[in-house]
Amino acid sequence: MYNDDTEKQDETVQGSTPDAPENAESQENAESPKDGAGEGEGGLKRETNRKGIANPQVTKDYPFISDKRVLVVEDTTPMRRMMSNSLKKAGALVDEAENGEEALKMMRRASRHEEPYDLVTLDLMMPVMNGGDCLAEIRNDLNIKDMRVIIVSSRSDSATVLGAAKLGILGYIRKPYKINKIFEAVNDALGGAEEKARANAEAEAKAHVEECEAESESPAKNENSEPEAEQGE
Repeated sequence: MYNDDTEKQDETVQGSTPDAPENAESQENAESPKDGAGEGEGGLKRETNRKGIANPQVTKDYPFISDKRVLVVEDTTPMRRMMSNSLKKAGALVDEAENGEEALKMMRRASRHEEPYDLVTLDLMMPVMNGGDCLAEIRNDLNIKDMRVIIVSSRSDSATVLGAAKLGILGYIRKPYKINKIFEAVNDALGGAEEKARANAEAEAKAHVEECEAESESPAKNENSEPEAEQGE
């Protein structure tokens, strides 16, 4: 299976912490304008589809990602670029958006031009329009309602997470993550096993909420247990 410096980079991604990319390639990608970058309709800044240099081992391990159009929606620039560059190693054609509103404009425009995205990775906590509201808009828009969506977020409150899971997501990935988790989720979602991916995503979302709730309750349990021990003595 694929295992190179990209995985090591992603081990440092902690929630929304805006860590700078660790290597020169990532730094260049994060700061330098590239061919194809431009201004879309309505003055919307966007990066047109650009395919990076694919890693043969990655494309072999995750064959359903190659040549697929993926939109990465994340408000933290280093994290967004890191995921984009990683997916390019798997052969994907990647665009980026920094909030839900921008993402909706790009999805709708792509649909009108008959070049729809194959999949969207969506953060939940973002300014302007968060991922939950963006997902609801997607499902209510006849032109993009069937969009494959994978949630990538550190958000743990049950209403937000489980609400997103009920809207038919095909993956739920917790931050921090290793890039192999992204590859696996995207490959599964694009590989035709959508029912399985949907069930796994809902189970993962529920598990995340339950773990966070258990962690938040544990201090109270410990406080309650100490007096009981003293009474037993």
